[in-house]
Amino acid sequence: MENKYDMKRIFIFGCSFTKYHWPTWADIMTKLLQDHNVSIECINLGRAGLGNVGIMHEIFKADIKYNFTNNDELFIMWTSWSREDRYRNGDWLVGGNVSINEHYNDEFIKHHWSIENDIIKNVTAMISINKSFADIIRFQCHASGFNLENFKEQCKTKEEKELFDIYYHYVPKSLATDFEELEYEMYTNFFPNDPYEKHPTVMAHLKFVEKHIAPLFNLNVEEITSRKFLSIDEWIKTKATDKEGQDKVYDLWKSWHKTSQD
Repeated sequence: MENKYDMKRIFIFGCSFTKYHWPTWADIMTKLLQDHNVSIECINLGRAGLGNVGIMHEIFKADIKYNFTNNDELFIMWTSWSREDRYRNGDWLVGGNVSINEHYNDEFIKHHWSIENDIIKNVTAMISINKSFADIIRFQCHASGFNLENFKEQCKTKEEKELFDIYYHYVPKSLATDFEELEYEMYTNFFPNDPYEKHPTVMAHLKFVEKHIAPLFNLNVEEITSRKFLSIDEWIKTKATDKEGQDKVYDLWKSWHKTSQD
């Protein structure tokens, strides 16, 4: 008997909360479907350090490359707003928030960054994707650094407040709040020098899948699935006790992303 999900493809987009040095919700979702014998190809196209404009471009590029159909589904985890996405020499200049990004200095921030620009480019990126692919977006939410009320508080000038009032109505509704509100476990004691900080643990990602992703497929995260990621979580906590151990964890990133089509 053919499963109702057979022949579908799931395309997953986001930043390091979606594809990182250890398994994320995207990897756990893939394993969950496999363990339940659901024949869906999951293609994780997340990219650490990428901003929402970059995510928008990656979605359009994926459509060109894979030719989305009405049978496909998009899973999107939007990221924080103060990122600068530029493509150069065949790749994105990634690096997260512009204030800590090695590609941009204080002069760039002084002359080119603004809250107004953040508002326009981020919300427009989200609007573009939601208008273009409304029929196949299955799930979308916001991850690190995004909280609409906090962002509103950053708007100090008349111009900033007016732009915020115009655009915020068009920010897509988040279907999950755990990562958006930054209420999750982190490997703080194991990766104190994490350049991007605040990355959820494998266990936090597992809980996220249990709460927000598994119900979309009417599935439960059974022991066969959770056991794998519990062991990875323990392995990280055991190995990442010094810089050498942390490097070992980082060096194994490829094994976490076997579904990637990059």
